Amino acid sequence: MKKSKKSSDKKNNNSLAAMAYEKIKRLIITLHYKPGEYINESEICNALNFTRAPVHQAIHRLASDKLVQIIPRKGVIVQPISLDEITHIIEVRNINEPYCCMRAAENATPKEIDQMFALLEKAPQMIEDRDVVGLVDLDHQFHLMIANASKNPVLAEMLSGLYNRISRYWVST
Repeated sequence: MKKSKKSSDKKNNNSLAAMAYEKIKRLIITLHYKPGEYINESEICNALNFTRAPVHQAIHRLASDKLVQIIPRKGVIVQPISLDEITHIIEVRNINEPYCCMRAAENATPKEIDQMFALLEKAPQMIEDRDVVGLVDLDHQFHLMIANASKNPVLAEMLSGLYNRISRYWVST
């Protein structure tokens, strides 16, 4: 069966939107786009070399992740960092992460455990280099590995989303 051009175009656009999402999310988490700052889709398209459609889709996904807010007739603003929100996120993580760790301890494969140890071996050099963004990325990867090892994709997705929302705070402090 031959794939239609329309199906192929949609798949390509979805992968471009995913790429745009990851790049813009990274710029938000690393504080290139500051909390409270208005961002312009056209400028993002030019800066990241994407067409409008994938950037527009990425912005909407970032809005659903609570990293940006779309304000009708005004534009897109990077979600400010609220101490109340940080407190709430930490509270939710404190409830869910111990359960996630317990499930990971029960379900992790030897390969997953080896990958976690290998990842942690990178930390001392990053600490020595004072690579804050690298450490935040490493921490996120490590927590994501634990979440995936729990074999509960809903829990993993929820914890990853919470981590994305709090990462800007870790980078800023």
